[in-house]
Amino acid sequence: MVDFMEHNVLVWGGSLMHGEAYAVGNALDACAFPYVGLLLCKQNQVQVVERVEGAENTEALLDRLTSAMARFQEQLDRIHRQQREREEARRLREEQDNDYKKGLEADRRRSEAQQEERRAKERAAEEARALAEEEAAKLAREEQIQPFVLHHPLLDRCYRLATPHLDVVVISFCLLLSSLVFVQLRIERLEDLRKRVRDEPPAGGKTTRIRLQLPNGSKVVSKDEQEFDADGTVGEIRGFVTLHLEDNDIPIKNFSMSTNFPRRTYSQEDGDDALSVEEAGLHPTGMLFVHDLDA
Repeated sequence: MVDFMEHNVLVWGGSLMHGEAYAVGNALDACAFPYVGLLLCKQNQVQVVERVEGAENTEALLDRLTSAMARFQEQLDRIHRQQREREEARRLREEQDNDYKKGLEADRRRSEAQQEERRAKERAAEEARALAEEEAAKLAREEQIQPFVLHHPLLDRCYRLATPHLDVVVISFCLLLSSLVFVQLRIERLEDLRKRVRDEPPAGGKTTRIRLQLPNGSKVVSKDEQEFDADGTVGEIRGFVTLHLEDNDIPIKNFSMSTNFPRRTYSQEDGDDALSVEEAGLHPTGMLFVHDLDA
C-alpha cells in the first residue's frame, strides 16, 4: 500500500473536526467514514473515479484503487501526454523568445557599430573639411599679402634699380616680407588669444584668485586679484598678461612669470603653460611676478 501511494497518487487527508476537511467531504458527497476517494484531475475539472466509504481492509482497498486506475489508465496517459506537449510547447516558445531577443540584441549591436562607423567617417570628413578650410584661409592670407609686397613703393624702386644694386633689392625684399609676416602672425596670435582667454572664470567652476604684478610694481588689473578657472592652464594666464600689455601699450614683448615663495619660474620652453592652474600650485590663491626678459 505504501509503495502504491508513493508512486501512483498524491495523498491528502483530513479530519472532519477541521473546517477544510469537512468542506471537502461535503464537496465529494461523502456519506460514510472513513472515506477514501480517488480523484482524476484534468484541466480545470476534478472527477471522482473511485470511492470507498466505511472500513475496508488494506488488500481490498488496494484492489479497488488499482482497478480504478487501470480503467482510467488510457485517460491518464492522454492527460500526461497533453501535459508533456504543453511543456514542450512552452519550452519551444521560450527558445524562440530567447532566439528573438538574441536577434534583437545582435541587430542593436550591429546598428550601434554602423552608427559609430558613420560618426567616425563624419568626424574624419569634418576634420578634413576644417583642415581644407584652414589651408584655404592660409592661402587667402598669403594672396592678400602678396599683392601688397609686390606693389610696395620701396620694392618698386628697388626693382627699377635692380641691375646695379641687386643685393639691396634682395635685402629690402626680405626685410619687408619678414616684417609683414611678423605683423600678420602677431595680429592672428592676439586674435586667437582674445578668443581663448576669458576675463572671468565660468560660472559654477573652481575659482583661483591670483595677484599679477608688473616689473614697475603696478598691478595688471585695477583690483587686487584676478579670478581664473582652477582647471584652466598657466598658458591662459600668460595670454591674459599678453593681452593686458598689448591693450595698454606697455613695451614688454618677452616676459616670464614666477612666484617668490616657493621660488618657481613658469617657462613655456619647459612645458609649464600646459599645466593646470591647480597643478601649478596656484590654487586657491597665488601671486605671480611678471619679469621683462629684454630689460
